Amino acid sequence: MAFSQVRKKGQVTIPTEIRQAARIEEGTVLEFELTDEGIVVRPKKMIDADQAWFWKRAWQEGELEASAELTAAKGKIYKTDKAFLAALERNRRK
Repeated sequence: MAFSQVRKKGQVTIPTEIRQAARIEEGTVLEFELTDEGIVVRPKKMIDADQAWFWKRAWQEGELEASAELTAAKGKIYKTDKAFLAALERNRRK
């Protein structure tokens, strides 16, 4: 358990061990929620709108699948873009 004192303008210093464990860094946005048990503070990682697609579940599942295939040395390397596009066309026809 850690403690901190509220200062002028409602400022509170988050103890170092809490910041490190929650990966809170300068600039991290915090969400505050008042519950029956007290105040809940959650760090929120903000994502630029033009990068949001990358963090969607389906895309992340694809990233994990690709990483697993790369680790298992699955897949084929094409020497030219023409060979790669021809393979894509063959797969599309199947």
